[in-house]
This record gives sequence, C-alpha cells and structure tokens, in this order.
Amino acid sequence: MNIHETKLDLIQKIISIQNEALINEMYTKVKQILKDEYQINEENDVLNESTMTYTTKEEEKIVGSTVDGKPLTQADLIARSLLSKKQYLEGNYITLEDLEKESENW
Repeated sequence: MNIHETKLDLIQKIISIQNEALINEMYTKVKQILKDEYQINEENDVLNESTMTYTTKEEEKIVGSTVDGKPLTQADLIARSLLSKKQYLEGNYITLEDLEKESENW
C-alpha cells in the first residue's frame, strides 16, 4: 500500500467511527504527536500537504453544510471526496441503470 492508499484507508476508518469519546481521544493524541515531533503550535494544527505547512484559515473555513445543517469545512469536504474516490476505485458504487432497475421495486 502506498502513502496515498494508506491515507485513504485511514480516513475511511476514522469516518466510520461513531464513538465521539474515541474520536476526541484520537484527535488529542494526533495533535500531541504533531506538536512533539514537528513543533506545531496549538494555533496551526491543520497540515497542508502540498507545502508541508500547518494552517487553519483555509482548511477550517466553512464551505457548506451537511443535509442536517451541520457546518462542513474545507478539510471535511476534501476527506469526503477522497473517500468517495476510493470507494469508486474499489467498485463500491451503483450505476444509473442498476439504480433505475432497483427503484422499480420500491
């Protein structure tokens, strides 16, 4: 597995976790690792992979909302896009024709 595939797999695993306490614990530990290993300060905790710098202004910018009205950040949108691409590449999708056939039984 290359680094891109590893990242996508990690994103998919994290997105599937429903336990808020676990997510908060993981988040805290990752922030601490980044701070210890890369001397990242608390104000700049989002990695921009193209420049290998940490920023919050663009990545945490609200760019939309979910169907239930929760804010959607640029980082969330990118993560969803990467997950969708991975699922598509793995063949985890339904064609329009198959959907139309399936909807006939609704």
